Amino acid sequence: MLDNAPPGPIETKWGVGFRDYAECLEYIRANNVEVPEGGLALPLRYTVHEQPSYSIVSSNALWRDPERETEAKALRKNERDHGRRCLYFPQVLRDARRIEEYHEGLSPNSPECMDRLGLSLAHCESKCKNFYDAAEVESVFYPEIEKLLLEFFPNATDAFVYNHDVFDKDYQGDRTEDQDKKIPGVNAGYANLVHNDLNDNSGRVRCRELLTKNLRNFGRTQHYTEQEADAKMSRRFMSINLAKPMETVRQNPFVLCAWPSFA
Repeated sequence: MLDNAPPGPIETKWGVGFRDYAECLEYIRANNVEVPEGGLALPLRYTVHEQPSYSIVSSNALWRDPERETEAKALRKNERDHGRRCLYFPQVLRDARRIEEYHEGLSPNSPECMDRLGLSLAHCESKCKNFYDAAEVESVFYPEIEKLLLEFFPNATDAFVYNHDVFDKDYQGDRTEDQDKKIPGVNAGYANLVHNDLNDNSGRVRCRELLTKNLRNFGRTQHYTEQEADAKMSRRFMSINLAKPMETVRQNPFVLCAWPSFA
């Protein structure tokens, strides 16, 4: 498949793809790809394998369970194979603040935008001073976000923040993750692949294990019974990724894909 393709650009039914980020970026610059005001063009990494694929987070107990070493080995191979099926494609990104220019009457700062596109914009002037301090993030930032969500979605009855990730490839301090101490560590690498964190099934599984087992939870302790969890999950609920820059973003922008683009 891709291994047998000659060096250079690879023609696919989705357009021209590249094995290497820099090669794709050079193509974008050489072809003067036009972008709308406020937008930019950059390489995005996609799989060309048209089958569902999954990955398991590094904090999952599976990776440290000696009795599941064979399973872990097979999963590692699968992830390596998956990486070999990926290409970078030139994509034009639009400024989310200008959503109304493309979707008439739809404010990017509204809950309706979340319902229709799966993304929204909100403002949070956080009092958290050190986002590398996991304890401060939990005690200061988590309550701020829960309050923001309840205000943003006026019909919501509960909001619960259960973990966070910090991304900084230039960070010089301790990056170590410690789930038992609610320390996420500091990621040097970015999730450089177009993906969906949770689907309809895994989202429900994650919600239930949080409510009934308090599993991998950095936030408020949860202790629901199975019956209480059933009742809570019988109503509408959402799993939301919230991204906040710690400083002005000059590279590796956070990219959100509207729900219709995943259909």
